[in-house]
Amino acid sequence: MTGSPPATAAHRPSPRICYCRDVDEAAIRAAIRAGAGDVDAVADRTGATTGCGTCRFDIEQLLADELARAAERAAPAASGRGEAPS
Repeated sequence: MTGSPPATAAHRPSPRICYCRDVDEAAIRAAIRAGAGDVDAVADRTGATTGCGTCRFDIEQLLADELARAAERAAPAASGRGEAPS
């Protein structure tokens, strides 16, 4: 059989967010997970938004999503330490 195997969720290319600097969603999410906490920090790590800037809104949305996910992951860990609820 010739050709490429069908794309699966694990092998599907990540959507491109910044066309000027060819930065995909996976790279932006990785930068956020590595500590980029605002759009400027994402720009420093990936180059996204440093061209035309039209991807800024998308990056703000990805930041909000990743920071919310991080908070959700941290919440069960904090509640498991026996701390009294606020």
